[in-house]
Amino acid sequence: MATMIVGWLLFVFTVWGTGFVVLRPFSLWRTERMALGFVVGATLLPFLLFLVNTITHVSVLGGGKGGFFTTILLIIVIFLLLFLEVFSKRKKSVGYHATTGKGAASPFIGVIRLVLWLSLVVFFYLVVQGVTKPIYGWDEFSYWLYAAKLLFLSGGTSTVLRHDLYSSYPLGFPYLVAWCYHFINTASVSAAKWISPIITLATMVVINRAMVRSGVRSLYALLGVAFFAWGTYYMLYYNWVAFGEMIYVDTYSIAALYASLWLKDKRTTDFMLAMLVLGLSTFLRVDGAYIAIFTLVILLVSNWKSKQEITLKQGVSGIALVAIPVVAWYLFRFLFHLDSGWVTRVSLAIIITRLHPPVLPALLQSMWVTISNVRMYPIDLFLPLLIIALPFARRRDVFFLTVVSVVQLVYLMVAYLTVFTTFEAMHASSLPRYMLRNDPLIALAFTLLISGKGLGVHKKSTPRKKKKKQSSPSTSQ
Repeated sequence: MATMIVGWLLFVFTVWGTGFVVLRPFSLWRTERMALGFVVGATLLPFLLFLVNTITHVSVLGGGKGGFFTTILLIIVIFLLLFLEVFSKRKKSVGYHATTGKGAASPFIGVIRLVLWLSLVVFFYLVVQGVTKPIYGWDEFSYWLYAAKLLFLSGGTSTVLRHDLYSSYPLGFPYLVAWCYHFINTASVSAAKWISPIITLATMVVINRAMVRSGVRSLYALLGVAFFAWGTYYMLYYNWVAFGEMIYVDTYSIAALYASLWLKDKRTTDFMLAMLVLGLSTFLRVDGAYIAIFTLVILLVSNWKSKQEITLKQGVSGIALVAIPVVAWYLFRFLFHLDSGWVTRVSLAIIITRLHPPVLPALLQSMWVTISNVRMYPIDLFLPLLIIALPFARRRDVFFLTVVSVVQLVYLMVAYLTVFTTFEAMHASSLPRYMLRNDPLIALAFTLLISGKGLGVHKKSTPRKKKKKQSSPSTSQ
């Protein structure tokens, strides 16, 4: 038992520490950085393990010399960087004041705040209940935990799955689970199930702190987290099972959030964070690169004719952050001929045939049955409201999140027509799981819409020339 606890502590520390030290150049509140550090570490560390093993062929996992050396080296580097930061004289500040709205809180607002907190407590209570019960999913063992076990037993060999049916699936989540196995020294399913809830908790903290830092009042930020948690029942279910889908949803949601905050406030930090997390998300899902591409296109369209365009330096840096994981994985797939899994299996003639009855009508009907199921997806009720409000709100951040949500549905329809078998297409197979990445965006968009402009600095009370001097609160918030 003691060994298991120590192993878990080392696992959490190395994952969190990796992300935390990488985020040092970004100007963030300390709580936001600590929570985001775990999410970034949970995606960046597996990518680094993958690169090290692929390039050097050193065993980065297991009880051998390679795994021991990798662990010790990582812990020393994290401790060294944390030590340097503690004694650093770097100015710790964010770009502007945040408006919490606590001063004029009425009893009614206090009751709402209490209800929202209770809803989150209930959510995680149900998550814990589900994780500790024998709830399993087919893909959980057919790929995710199967891949993690193979990586653990092989010492982290990146090519161990090259002959598997799902060899084109990125190894982000399996490497993370294998890293956990590495510290607890066993391939434990019950241990793997706790990873997603921890990442989801960190994601909720990031959403709340990032919104408040950007000027959204704390009550609305808390409401956004509640929408994120309760927008769909599947948010609970996929935190009960060890699916790579959940970590992708968390990571992609954070990337979309920072992109929307950049459209709102034009802080370089938010833009670079969006690009960093968006790039890391591509190593988590087999279609992550495609989603990242149309997300970037919509982001550029949302910023069209803005007074503050993306600079050349920002653009090059952002593209590099997104492209590095994509290029690395697709180069790996090309070199080792990994062309199975989620790839186009049908010809152009078959695709044209599917555009006619009975396939296309059946597909659209199946998608509508899932999307319109408000008992399972109550958050989808907000999407029509967001679409109607777009011409009146004229908000770039809301426009971005709403359009991405709509394009996600179009993208899924195209995927069914071009990738899946005819039977899967006609029944919109696994659509509830694929829609999970969409619903948090609707929740964030609706929260930003009803919160108003949410500017942290008021123009009437703060002279324009003094804004810069008054915008350096401590990162300890």
